[in-house]
Amino acid sequence: MIRSVMACVALLAIPPVGTRAQQVPPAPPSIPPAALQPPVLDEVSLVAQGWLLLSQGSAVPAAARARDALQRAPSYGGAVTLLIEAELLRGGTGSGLAEYERWLGARTLEEPLLLRRIARAALREDAKSADAAVKAAALGALAEDGDTAAAEELSKAMKAGDPAATRALAQNGNAAAVRALIDKLNAGSTDPLGTFDVLAHTRSRQAISAVRERLRDRRPEVRGSAAEALGKMDAKDAAEELRALTKDENGFVSGRAALALARLGDSDGLAYAQELARGTSAPGRLIAADAMSANPNPAWVELVRGLTSASEPEVRLGAARLIAPVDPALAESVVSSFQNSENPALRDLAADTTVAVARRSRDLRRLRALLHSPNPSERVGAATEILALTR
Repeated sequence: MIRSVMACVALLAIPPVGTRAQQVPPAPPSIPPAALQPPVLDEVSLVAQGWLLLSQGSAVPAAARARDALQRAPSYGGAVTLLIEAELLRGGTGSGLAEYERWLGARTLEEPLLLRRIARAALREDAKSADAAVKAAALGALAEDGDTAAAEELSKAMKAGDPAATRALAQNGNAAAVRALIDKLNAGSTDPLGTFDVLAHTRSRQAISAVRERLRDRRPEVRGSAAEALGKMDAKDAAEELRALTKDENGFVSGRAALALARLGDSDGLAYAQELARGTSAPGRLIAADAMSANPNPAWVELVRGLTSASEPEVRLGAARLIAPVDPALAESVVSSFQNSENPALRDLAADTTVAVARRSRDLRRLRALLHSPNPSERVGAATEILALTR
């Protein structure tokens, strides 16, 4: 009985089909006008939009999104990265560097990843230089940093007989380039002294063997320079040959052999270097200080500090390069005094020394400043060192 009553109630609760069709649906809830506006994007969304625009080649609106994001979150790394990438695409290294320095403001610490990105862009620009040496140096730095396109371009240039490309590859340890230089050295078709300097940067076993062969050259300048290069290559296997060469009848040869032994830590070589350091010749004292630079004890520091005020400009610059890791402020003051020299050779030497001082003192701030330099060699050198220090 109860079931029958419930069934009737259920049937009465369902309106007829025609009645349901005539019912008016309830009105939707009222929505305030402000809620109909598009939502304000947060900094993450702005940066995501910016990267999409940048991938489509739209650098200007991408940079605008980055700036909007930085207004909301000034320390947001994703936004400043986007801004620098967009500015590098839009205006080149100068624009990207300007935005980086504007964002950096009064901060005392560099942002290595952003700085290395700018350095790579600077090298790509200088890799288009009409100056073969500058172009090869820029490509060499990129190749050493893993840029396969730069390495391929250098390889093609080397096969076409470009000596600057061969040297750049050899300095990066490229086996084919080292072999090519050695072949030219053996054939007598290249300047041996300049080649020794390049090979000294490689520390290749092949290179060491080739340079050792020149210890028996009839020309004293070649024998002495070969001995010097072996010291820089840390060629301890050549110590006995160098020791024999200290008895060479030519003073240049015997002296360079002794200094090479000093670099290798040999006691006889160090005794010779210390005696030279006590001499009256400032260039001689600088050479001795350079040979003993692996052990910068207080006596060595005093020696080099004294050389920063020598009368010879080349000696002062050489001393600045050596003292940089110990006293970067002194080194920088010495170099800065040559920046406006009327002597172009001294200006070029000062430019090379400026990069070396910044590198030896591991000063990213100073290296960044050098990216503004109008001197392409200085600019390439600074970018190269930035990549090396941030790798």
